[in-house]
Amino acid sequence: MCQTTGGVPRWQANLSLAYRRDALQIAIHEQVISRGIYNALNKPGDIDDNTVAGVATTDLRAEWHIGSSRWSAFAHVANLFDRAPPDAPDWGFGGSIPTNESLFDPLGRRYTIGVRLTP
Repeated sequence: MCQTTGGVPRWQANLSLAYRRDALQIAIHEQVISRGIYNALNKPGDIDDNTVAGVATTDLRAEWHIGSSRWSAFAHVANLFDRAPPDAPDWGFGGSIPTNESLFDPLGRRYTIGVRLTP
């Protein structure tokens, strides 16, 4: 058995829904990571709690196509509800880290706005 640490989930799901009307498009994306185990090699009694909580994060995106041109303006909010990642200590390049950064979003809510020119 290989050693796995950092909160291996039982399952993961990605759900997306998009709506478009005329020049406006709105999309929502939900990522759900179930609860899991911290270390597959731990036996009962090795540590007090070998589980890692699950988490769900939501992203929201809106885009407005400007007239009949090739230009559009967009806004994106990642981790809309600012959900913190569960504690799942792991070891990274810089040393000990508080969560598994390959599974969970360690950055919290963030915003992006911009314009796009479609070729």
